[in-house]
Amino acid sequence: MTVIFAVVMAGVSLILAIAITLSLAKLIKITKKLETAVNLLANEKSNLVKEFTSIIDKTNADLERYSIVIKSAETVQENIESTSNAVKNIVEEPSIKIRSMKSGFTAGLRTFKAKRK
Repeated sequence: MTVIFAVVMAGVSLILAIAITLSLAKLIKITKKLETAVNLLANEKSNLVKEFTSIIDKTNADLERYSIVIKSAETVQENIESTSNAVKNIVEEPSIKIRSMKSGFTAGLRTFKAKRK
């Protein structure tokens, strides 16, 4: 009976050893697939980082150009305001002088007429 028990135990041990070996082989295949996937993700991550860096650099360059354009627009606006004020002064000052002269002339004419009567 011990011999039969030993043979049965050897058979069970052999079946367990085969099952463990097959499981390990499958586990090794899965590990290799995971390693390949991780390497692929690492390469894609590297490419994405390079692409994002390029996009950020281009965006910074665009922002610098927009900043220059905005400063130029502000300068143009200041020049327009300055020119507008100059034109206003050129037009208003003679108009004020003419009205003053007219008012003075009218007052003088009234005084002259009043003294003649």
